[in-house]
Amino acid sequence: MRNQDGGKKVKPTEKWDNDWSLGNNDEEMPDWGEKWPPETDTGWFLKVLFGLSLLIVLFLIYGIIEYQWLKHIFSTP
Repeated sequence: MRNQDGGKKVKPTEKWDNDWSLGNNDEEMPDWGEKWPPETDTGWFLKVLFGLSLLIVLFLIYGIIEYQWLKHIFSTP
């Protein structure tokens, strides 16, 4: 691990090692540099993609129901 100041290696305290290994870290984990993977703003793209796919699925369901209904009407004498 490297600290933010000069890039010298730092050894975390045993308390941090124990807390992190047990999974009960009440303290906030220190920030040792930039986060990976970098945060990107793809939320709008996923929302648009989800909306379009939902719209297509709804139109398909509507088309199937309409087709069955028309087939039923025109098949009866």
